[in-house]
Amino acid sequence: VVTRRDRGHRALADQLVRELGAGRRPGPFLLVWRWRWELALLAAAGGLGHTVPLEVLLPAVATSVALCAVVPGLRHLLCARFWCVAVQHRLRAGLRESDVRSWSGRMPAIVWTSTRCDGEQVLLACPAGVDMARIAAARGELAAACWAVDLTVRPHPRYANLAVVDVVRRGGRREQP
Repeated sequence: VVTRRDRGHRALADQLVRELGAGRRPGPFLLVWRWRWELALLAAAGGLGHTVPLEVLLPAVATSVALCAVVPGLRHLLCARFWCVAVQHRLRAGLRESDVRSWSGRMPAIVWTSTRCDGEQVLLACPAGVDMARIAAARGELAAACWAVDLTVRPHPRYANLAVVDVVRRGGRREQP
């Protein structure tokens, strides 16, 4: 049973951790995983820039951009992938700013993001000390950080340490389960 005094101590400890800025720096693997799309794009651009002559590369890029502008399916695919990557970065910033982390400073890791008809769905791996109630308590801040109308948090149907976050950017509000 958690007493009122325990909650008061927890609030003071959380405030102390927040003011001291005791957050953990991500390891190299996590950094590469967070920036994988940008690194892949950079590697592809760098690789093509050195192997393909400029007079072939520029028309190919112009044709690709024109194709994306003309073909609706391709345009929607690119736009959906852009929003998945943007939501990952914005949700990570929102988690950091709303102080959703364990006492040791570990934040939930974003495992995967996929598109849905009304927004995006994010799969979060929660470290020990962070549960869905803590993420759900910061719903408003996280929704604002993701430029969303609403944000819902629910447990993963199979694994207890995973949380499913639905970022609702289009349409109305959803009911919290």
